[in-house]
Amino acid sequence: MPASNHQNPRRHYKCCAAVLCLGCALARPAPACITPRVLIAGLGPGDPEHLTKGVWSQLCNCQRLYARFAKHPVLESLPASVTLTTFDQYYEEADTFEGLYSNISDTILELAKEHGEVVYAVPGDPCVGETTTKMIRQRSADEGVRVEVLPGVSFVEPSLAALGVDMLPRLAVGDAYELTGFQSLPFECSTPLLISQVDDQISANALKLVLMSTYEAEHEVALVHSAGVQGTAQVEWLPLQNIDRSKSIGITTSLFVPASSGGSFTDLRDRMAGRRIKLGESWDDLTHAELARGLVRASEKVAKAAEQDSKESMNDLADALASVLIQAAAHMQLAEDDFDFSTGDVLKRASSLDPTLSNRTRRSSPASSVLIVQEPPDVKQLQLEGFDLVLTWQQQHLELRQSRFFVPATPWLLPAEWPRFLSKKPGLGFLRGSKSQTTGHRLRHRIWEAREQLQSVCEVPLEFLQGGGISRDERNIQFFNQFVLVIENSRHENYFSEKLLDALLTQSMPVYWGCPNIGDFFDVAGMVVLQSTDIDEVLSVCNQLCPGHYEAHQEALRQNSERAQRYSGDFGFRLQQAIEEALQGQTDIGQSGPGAWDDIASPKCKKDAEIANEIYPKEEVLKANPKAYKQVVTFATRMKWPLLYGSIGGALILLLKMISDVGEKAEDASPHLVVVPGGGLTAEGSPPLWVRRRLQEAASLYFAYVRSGQRAAVMMLSAGTPHKPMPRDPHSGFQVLEAEANARCLIRDFNVPPQDVFEESWSLDTIGNAYMLRTTHTDIAGWRRLTIISNQFHMPRIRAIFDKVFGLGPLSSRHY
Repeated sequence: MPASNHQNPRRHYKCCAAVLCLGCALARPAPACITPRVLIAGLGPGDPEHLTKGVWSQLCNCQRLYARFAKHPVLESLPASVTLTTFDQYYEEADTFEGLYSNISDTILELAKEHGEVVYAVPGDPCVGETTTKMIRQRSADEGVRVEVLPGVSFVEPSLAALGVDMLPRLAVGDAYELTGFQSLPFECSTPLLISQVDDQISANALKLVLMSTYEAEHEVALVHSAGVQGTAQVEWLPLQNIDRSKSIGITTSLFVPASSGGSFTDLRDRMAGRRIKLGESWDDLTHAELARGLVRASEKVAKAAEQDSKESMNDLADALASVLIQAAAHMQLAEDDFDFSTGDVLKRASSLDPTLSNRTRRSSPASSVLIVQEPPDVKQLQLEGFDLVLTWQQQHLELRQSRFFVPATPWLLPAEWPRFLSKKPGLGFLRGSKSQTTGHRLRHRIWEAREQLQSVCEVPLEFLQGGGISRDERNIQFFNQFVLVIENSRHENYFSEKLLDALLTQSMPVYWGCPNIGDFFDVAGMVVLQSTDIDEVLSVCNQLCPGHYEAHQEALRQNSERAQRYSGDFGFRLQQAIEEALQGQTDIGQSGPGAWDDIASPKCKKDAEIANEIYPKEEVLKANPKAYKQVVTFATRMKWPLLYGSIGGALILLLKMISDVGEKAEDASPHLVVVPGGGLTAEGSPPLWVRRRLQEAASLYFAYVRSGQRAAVMMLSAGTPHKPMPRDPHSGFQVLEAEANARCLIRDFNVPPQDVFEESWSLDTIGNAYMLRTTHTDIAGWRRLTIISNQFHMPRIRAIFDKVFGLGPLSSRHY
């Protein structure tokens, strides 16, 4: 030790004390004030050689490593000392990808708060198409967790390397599941497009239909398989219309769509700019007045072709519309040259204007569109422009002149079931689902976690159940209790659901969180209303529950039960009634056009009895691949208005076609037939995920008809597909037919009575589905009210084929 330290013992003491304190600090656990941290690490496209050194170092040295799924080459090469936990089980339990990613994100944040720091590994780059990264970042501030991202190589770089393509000067990148939610491509075709997550033939088929709204069917595209995995990368060039027939599609497949010339507004603008340069001074002499004459002539051609209104005139109409676009582009180019306004200014104004088409007149009976808003805005944001009528409960929608107040709530319980729950026992019932996307979902989870605390303060016993895979009877056990915890998914004015209605119909007293103005609809004396999501408030409220409280409010419970009964009834009749009331004073919604709604005053929220005439049974959103929307087609051949409707997630769209006998209301005694086309089987001979969603919706619709007092049946279609071998039953060795496998699943898993389930097991494609259904079942049995349930990727084919087959005249006896 240096002499100077001996000469200053106090300084030596301070140094030793400092070292001692530092050692003690290192030995103690981290103080609670340290912010929890999540490190999101990118694993790259697959080849460990593409992994960055920084990510590899974190993976090898972290104490807790979590991965979205286990099947990634980098994870297989980790040292044995690394403890790896994956979320593969979450994939099996989740109903949708949104719910899956939400559950994973919540779990990661909870683990970070519990352990202080976790490393979460995801394929590719965390910031390129990784939904969990986005969710974790969005929720981290509220949870008090810090998030850091360790970048990796995404699918983009190795895909471009395999293709030999440079991403400059421009490249659009998209996600297959996101794009299938669009009716048309949200990118201009003049820009090359690289699309990830083309995981299987089903998603490829759905993607193909969207792309073919912009590109020609023969447009050459490339499927890129296993890019970034050494020695296995493959580029498969083929026409766009054939991408779903590739046998190499897998979880590492992406799609490259080269630019297509001449099909975008950008190409038209470039062409007009070139024309302006070519004309030179003669262009400078042009005026808007001179150009307008050409626009008038082009518009006259449009009107002439449109008046013919025939298939043969459609080519003329397309040519005329092209002339109108050219004239409009010329006006915009001239305005840009004179610095009056830009093309961008025009497009912005067009996007902000109401696209209502006024002064529409047609000789034939046209179609009119109706939007029924179902889900709250935090579940689904909707575009309301372009609809003739909007039936909605959302306050912000009621400012639209074409909107009408409409509550989309209906009970799940059948009228015949209500009396069996009237004999009550002291208790608090509760059903917790698996979802955690919304505020209500998360409150249910917190209540479940606090159930032991609740039981300690609650005088009545708890009967808490977990949802997901339980039977209808198990779901309804909660209504034998005097009290039921009812937590809506979201809290919005005028929004309540079957959760509340089922409790009221069975005269259980709801401990309710949800609609803030629920008193406008029901007597709050027969409810216990929660004002917040604070678990302490739930504990305080439950502390007051007792049999005496229930008995003291019998009259309010009875009145609420009567009011809730107004929301139970026939689907088609109530919907037709609501639309008729909205159309009072108009003889033809199609002829009057959307502009006619300007004469109708904005609606006000109606109370109690008035609401009884404006209710509509809720249809759940069905997702095929979990991000593809369900659609339903109804062919009701003897209704006043045959309905063609489809769900787009959170809403229903109806196209109402007026028919000649509008003054008649013919009663059809035939059962409602819910039809489920085949969609393939797994190797084990069971329905895949997207088909199970169809079956789930079929069961829901079947029970909706039955509880409204109508007869209903479900028809399974298809023997199989000729494109691949049929699976075999491991016990009998016989081939498994799709209709048979789907029927078994419907009966076993969704509790549809066997006597109401039918099979058509001859057809091998969609045309065969329609033909065999009609010739071997509907025409013979007299079924005339059909609902066909399928997925969005299948719906255009379903619509065209079933509309054609069921639009033919009666078949003669020689066909049978």
